[in-house]
Amino acid sequence: MAFKSATLKTAFLKLAAAAAMIVIPSLPASTTLADDLIFGTLASKNVTIEKVEGDRLFYKTQSGTAIDKLIDEKLKVVISDEPNLATAEDTFAAKKWPDAVDAYQKVLRATSKPWLKDFSAVRLLDAGDKSGRFDAVVAAYIHLLGKDPKAAQDLKIKFPEDPNNAYLKTAASQVAAAVAAEKDPTKVLSLDVFGMNIAKAMRDEPARMKYAGELSAGTAAASGGAIDPTALASIVDGKLSMILAAVDKSDFKEARKGLEQVKPSVIDPQQQGEWLWLTAEANSGIAGDTKDAATLKDVAIDYMRVAANFPAGPRASQALLKTASLMEKLNDTKAALAVYQQVARDFDNQPAGSDAKKSVARLGGK
Repeated sequence: MAFKSATLKTAFLKLAAAAAMIVIPSLPASTTLADDLIFGTLASKNVTIEKVEGDRLFYKTQSGTAIDKLIDEKLKVVISDEPNLATAEDTFAAKKWPDAVDAYQKVLRATSKPWLKDFSAVRLLDAGDKSGRFDAVVAAYIHLLGKDPKAAQDLKIKFPEDPNNAYLKTAASQVAAAVAAEKDPTKVLSLDVFGMNIAKAMRDEPARMKYAGELSAGTAAASGGAIDPTALASIVDGKLSMILAAVDKSDFKEARKGLEQVKPSVIDPQQQGEWLWLTAEANSGIAGDTKDAATLKDVAIDYMRVAANFPAGPRASQALLKTASLMEKLNDTKAALAVYQQVARDFDNQPAGSDAKKSVARLGGK
């Protein structure tokens, strides 16, 4: 470039030197300039992705318009500086779920972008569920719990039906490690509930009881006076399991104490049925071999409440058998026979029905 005056040339050189010292600020760590966001057949170029909340991606267009989109199979994110994401999004779009699990786990470990970790966790939850990789589902859940406990509590997690599923054992270890590392009491509460549900799926009663005990001890401190209904249901389930264990050990007074403590929190109908059954069992155990008519009538009424309030519940047939047995002790053979006949009729294809038929024959009925 030719300058017509020395003064103009000097001014230009000074400006050039100053410009060389200007530093262009980088984007904030929480945002990323993406190459594309693709929604089906539509694409948005060079958008600024800001965050992920729940299952939605929030971003701004080049013009500054704020938009959010559902993170579903129609959405594809392409970022030039995240090569692992390209593989993950391609395998997800192709419905290659096991490959997608591996790819999103790699993104989750490698990226430094908070929003991308959250995005990968949402994708991992979906791909893990569709591939049967329950360990991946748990990894995603633990990440999302760390970010937003309330959102994590709202997730509908499907547990493997096979108690011997290999991924259940891995998941149990993942949750145990997360519990050991977590300092927030509320998050520990959620992890304990999740761990107890995994133990339930594995039919691992010792582990389930361990979590139930930890939940019983830690609920008050963690709740701050308000417990999520889903978490509360699992906590009550754990406490009822502990009470059942006390009944099985013939520690009936301890069972009664636990029943009174948990009573205000028993809201779920199925748990109400179990609470009534355990109450009858505890009272029956305390009564022992008594011949006191008033005591026997009270216990019989306890069992009748189970069958009357929850006739289709899992304890109804056994509750009726117990009622009939108590009526025999009260020398009310006619009433006992009528109840045995009801059980024989209504639960014909169950063990209780078979037992009832034997009692009907023993009492000379038909």
